[in-house]
Amino acid sequence: MEKDLIEIAGSRGQQHLLAICDRKVLSEALTDALMRFGDVNVSNALARNTGARFSECGYATLVGRAERDEDLAEELGLRLDIPGSLLRELIDKVADVVRARFLTASRPVARKKTQGSAATAAAVQSSAARKAIDYTQAQSEVVALNRTGKLNDSIVNRFAVRGEYTHVVAALALKADVKVEAIEPLLEPDRVYGLIVACKAARLSWSTTTMIVRNRPDCPPSTDRELEQCVAVFESLLLSVAQWTIRFGSDRILGKKKNEAVAVSTPAKKVSQPA
Repeated sequence: MEKDLIEIAGSRGQQHLLAICDRKVLSEALTDALMRFGDVNVSNALARNTGARFSECGYATLVGRAERDEDLAEELGLRLDIPGSLLRELIDKVADVVRARFLTASRPVARKKTQGSAATAAAVQSSAARKAIDYTQAQSEVVALNRTGKLNDSIVNRFAVRGEYTHVVAALALKADVKVEAIEPLLEPDRVYGLIVACKAARLSWSTTTMIVRNRPDCPPSTDRELEQCVAVFESLLLSVAQWTIRFGSDRILGKKKNEAVAVSTPAKKVSQPA
């Protein structure tokens, strides 16, 4: 069957190739063939398909094409299986705004094979049910520490190890110069890249960043591939780029919250019925 599909990829038009791209599972050999004969629409369809598997050569081809295609770059940046080395290359190649969009966007959550569906559902439910947190005291304490020069890497590391995440959020917000409302969502399982960017913007070490990622409340353990990707993000970004990116992401997060609040507070207009 796969052999037939590979032959079709080399002999039929782009619509046939796009139809193949919609299959739930695509092997490396098949995606290689589709990219060899397919156009930009095929590349984008493959990148969106979470069931598509790519060889290293196939991924390298997609990353090369993403330099000229913003949509493809964003789709690749959100994939769970992109190797860290190619994620670095993607981060280096794309425009600042494109990079900022996928680094601060929500993305699927990787699950370890040993993790049961019940544990996964519990983590998601717990995350969704988090109550509003008052950061006033934590903010006062980190401001006081910062004023005396004590809000350093080791202090933030200690907050993470102790599970004092109100202090972690307050410290990241202060050191990255954004609001706590923009940092808080980055603790969710689907925002790990944004959290890495915030840590880099706050001038934290990779050791402390790892502690923050590993000890996030109500989050499933990171997979080895996810940690590899996190290292790639952390090491690829210059401090100035990380600071610009987190402020860009902050504007998007706060803008979205504002729009949601307006939608909730605005009463629905009554539709008058014809007489």
